[in-house]
Amino acid sequence: MEYHFPVAANSPGVLERINASAEESINMAFSTLYTPGGYEEIRKVIVDGLEEEIKRLDIEVFRVRVLKIDFPTSRQWFDNDPVSVGWSV
Repeated sequence: MEYHFPVAANSPGVLERINASAEESINMAFSTLYTPGGYEEIRKVIVDGLEEEIKRLDIEVFRVRVLKIDFPTSRQWFDNDPVSVGWSV
């Protein structure tokens, strides 16, 4: 993810709090049995999850950009195509 917010509010402690809140939001919204619906759904989860923390930090302008989506390796076990995960049929 990439965050855009004023340089004056940017410090290692602030970034640590933002990252922790974003990670918590993602962990609460998605499980190993659920595949996210794409960029907009993931971005919404993160933005909604960061809303309270951004208010507490008093950051007036804050934008989130999702740069890359990595699916966990456990996802292969929920794939409907058994050949692609190495099962024999």
